[in-house]
Amino acid sequence: DDQDIYCVTPDRHDAGFGTDDIVELFVKPSDALPYYWEFHVVPSGGTRDYFYARRNAGGDSRWMVYESGMHARVSLQGTLDDWADRDTGWVAEMRIPWSAFAQMGGQPLPGAMWRFLVSRYDYSVHLPEGCELSAAAPLPIQSYHLYEYYPYLRFVP
Repeated sequence: DDQDIYCVTPDRHDAGFGTDDIVELFVKPSDALPYYWEFHVVPSGGTRDYFYARRNAGGDSRWMVYESGMHARVSLQGTLDDWADRDTGWVAEMRIPWSAFAQMGGQPLPGAMWRFLVSRYDYSVHLPEGCELSAAAPLPIQSYHLYEYYPYLRFVP
């Protein structure tokens, strides 16, 4: 449910994001190793992808924008950037090739368990606080980089 679909980022890859509605996907293939990925899609269809060598490794130097080869499609149920009307929501679909993970092992073997998190920022004039944050995992504080709390995704043959 998104009553005010908001996005000022253009429909292109690696555009700088601001206070846009956004869906984020975090992927962490190994509990034993420190690296993980983050993928973004905004209602305009703009995308961005990050590789983190390690969490909290020193400001912005801890991440690297890289080219994952991801593709995204967005479907709006309402009008973009018109707060005066009431929207229903928007749907984002991401397609990320296994080659995006090649530098750290690539496609998982059957039985592998990777951690993942889907999260969202919803900015709206219709919300009491102006923004609602949500995640597909119970996090002890509002930080989407707490991968210890991400659920597991098990890969089957």
